[in-house]
Amino acid sequence: MRRGTLLVFTMLCGASLAAQIVVDPLPNQQPPLPTGKGAVEGVVINELTHEPVRKAQVTLTFGGVTPAVTDASGRFVFRNLPPGNYQVQAQHPEFPQPMSSPPPAVMVALAEDEQKRDIVIPLSPGASVSGRVLDEDGKPLAGCFIEALYSQAGPAGKRLNSQRGVSADDRGHYRLYGLSKGHYYFFTQCQREIPGPHPFVRRGSHTDVPELIYAPAFYPGSPNLSGAARVMLNAGADLRGFDFQMRVISAVAVHGSLTGDSEALNHNLNVQLISRDASLSNILRYGGELNQQTRTFRIGRVPPGAYTLVATAQDNNLAHLAKAPVDIGTRPPEPIELALVKGAEWSGSIEIGGDPPPALENLQVRLSPLDPDFTGQWPNAKVEKDGTFSLAGVMPGRWRLTVDGLPGYVKSLSLGDQQVSPYDFNVAPGASGTLRVMVSTKTAKVDGAVSGFRPEAIAVSGFRPAVNNVWVILMPEDPARASAARVWNVNSDGHFEVGGVEPGAYRLYAVFGVEPWALQQNTQILKAFEGRGTRVDLEEDGRATAQVEIIPAEDLKRALQEDE
Repeated sequence: MRRGTLLVFTMLCGASLAAQIVVDPLPNQQPPLPTGKGAVEGVVINELTHEPVRKAQVTLTFGGVTPAVTDASGRFVFRNLPPGNYQVQAQHPEFPQPMSSPPPAVMVALAEDEQKRDIVIPLSPGASVSGRVLDEDGKPLAGCFIEALYSQAGPAGKRLNSQRGVSADDRGHYRLYGLSKGHYYFFTQCQREIPGPHPFVRRGSHTDVPELIYAPAFYPGSPNLSGAARVMLNAGADLRGFDFQMRVISAVAVHGSLTGDSEALNHNLNVQLISRDASLSNILRYGGELNQQTRTFRIGRVPPGAYTLVATAQDNNLAHLAKAPVDIGTRPPEPIELALVKGAEWSGSIEIGGDPPPALENLQVRLSPLDPDFTGQWPNAKVEKDGTFSLAGVMPGRWRLTVDGLPGYVKSLSLGDQQVSPYDFNVAPGASGTLRVMVSTKTAKVDGAVSGFRPEAIAVSGFRPAVNNVWVILMPEDPARASAARVWNVNSDGHFEVGGVEPGAYRLYAVFGVEPWALQQNTQILKAFEGRGTRVDLEEDGRATAQVEIIPAEDLKRALQEDE
């Protein structure tokens, strides 16, 4: 290359880069990541067959380290690492993450210039279920949607959620794959009309003709959860012959009109029927047609059942709600009138003690719904420097208040002149006013040791467990305060220290080999192990020391699986 050509190329590249790269001032630049001469190498394998897993993504818990991807022999390597403690994890689309236990991980303690090789990370392969969907005459039904449902505990109780769904092909065949180990229900819906005999109806008439549909069904054919089969899937299982034979039933159309604030029509209006069975409220929902000019709605092809009719209109600045219970039988109900009520607007304040008082502008106030049929956005607001905030669009119903970034705990909450619990309070239709949050920074501490903690005795696949796979859970004795629970790591020597705890009565548990947040959400499981926990009473600015026995992982996993 001639010198002139090189000069022009360099100048052009410099101009291009100058137009694209913005250099932050030096004070804002991140310090360079530490490096070294250490290395971590290993292989990702199929836990059942011990074959290598190619194209698995491997991550190292060290900020800024680019994930590695395994080669055809399942191997990975991280180089130029400084000394320290690392957690190595792997994931792959065909090896789903467990629902109730943490992802597979290996803890690696790396000395100066040390080369750690032969790390093995086992992944559990996904399970599959297949079958056919048939009509009442045994002929294939195409297009029906089949879901694998699992039970999950949450603030509003247990609900069935879908892990994976698929449509049946033109031969009625389906196959659900990539399912993690656990208990499932299988559910199908066929969204199609079935021609049925009916009297003559004049064209253009608003009269609904009788409707026939295929009843939604749980495997092996039950219309409700009580008759459904609860199926345990082991890793890598391939279950076949899970056939559905659908049943024809009468369905009805639900008509109604919307009254109340007309402004709601311009704010993402939505009308739907939601199952009153809290466990089914995520999967049995029926939407319909809305005529904004006449303010009327129609929801067709509704099977018999107990529902809540819910109309919502919501955006960032406004919210309206209307609800009514509806029981559907074989005859359509009379037209239903829903009166839309504007969501409450609350002006609030946060008061925090302390000298000097902590900064407030980084706090966020959030409301979480506790009603299973809730639909819409969760109200939240940023706290200003003076401690004030404003919440708009708070729907009638049960709520829980949380303040994110809080240097303490919510000691009391007042709605107007009424004292309520921040963990569960009710907002009446049309209610609005002032909301006062009193915060205390006088939190408590608890420390102690886990008895029975021997890493060599609870090793997995021949490896010491990752330090953060051993946890203590500090669970309030009052189930209503479950969200005040704290989850904390146990040190490699079996000791722990938990700070910033809200005063109160707790029970302390030590667990290993399961996802601790799954236990935190499901207080009934921990209640079953109450005898293995340690009672801890904490006062303001208090400190307690406790010893707790570790609960065997197999016992916890068995309890979680039985509860799914």
